[in-house]
Amino acid sequence: MTAWGEQFADYEILQPFPQLARTSRGLTDEEAAGHTLTRFEGAEVPIGKLLSLATRGWDRDMPGDGGGVYGFSRRLPDGSVVQIGFEPGYAVGYPAGSPRQRLAGVGIDSHRTGRTLGQLSPVAVAELIYEAERLVG
Repeated sequence: MTAWGEQFADYEILQPFPQLARTSRGLTDEEAAGHTLTRFEGAEVPIGKLLSLATRGWDRDMPGDGGGVYGFSRRLPDGSVVQIGFEPGYAVGYPAGSPRQRLAGVGIDSHRTGRTLGQLSPVAVAELIYEAERLVG
């Protein structure tokens, strides 16, 4: 990726996608063997940042009892599903009523495939970490 970035810079071409300049972070051994990016648990996030996930290909989870929403998910090309869960959640008709949320789980839905985070492609892992960092940053 560095070579491409240098090539674009040499010819004064704007980078066509942000991944060329972005630092990629990997999983810890604990995270690779598990289902959750533990480094993000408990981080506080403004509701607006969570809602912006919908503009980047994430699907809001179906509202639960009483109309509460507690997460977003995204299906990956290999059929895996990654999730970002939060609490206390927000009312589907009034998200502004819950301006701050705590991340309660960023990871893979292991119930569908039994897979761990370490079994995802490096690109899928990097994108999931990037989305979580964008939320808490």
